[in-house]
Amino acid sequence: MITLPASLLTLGLFSFIVNAWTIMIADHFVTNISMGGFLNSLLAAIIIVIFHNLLKDRNKIC
Repeated sequence: MITLPASLLTLGLFSFIVNAWTIMIADHFVTNISMGGFLNSLLAAIIIVIFHNLLKDRNKIC
C-alpha cells in the first residue's frame, strides 16, 4: 500500500526499485554476498524478473 502511488505513476517500473532495495537488504544480512551498490542491485532485480518471466512462459508451453 505504501508503494502503490509510485507504482501507478511509473506504470509498474517502481517495482524494480523495490526489488533492488530488497536485494540490498538481503546483501546486508548475508555475509558471503556483496552486490556493490544500488545499480548492481537494480541490474540483478532486472535479470531476476527476466528469468522469472522466461521460466513462467516455458511452464505454460509444457
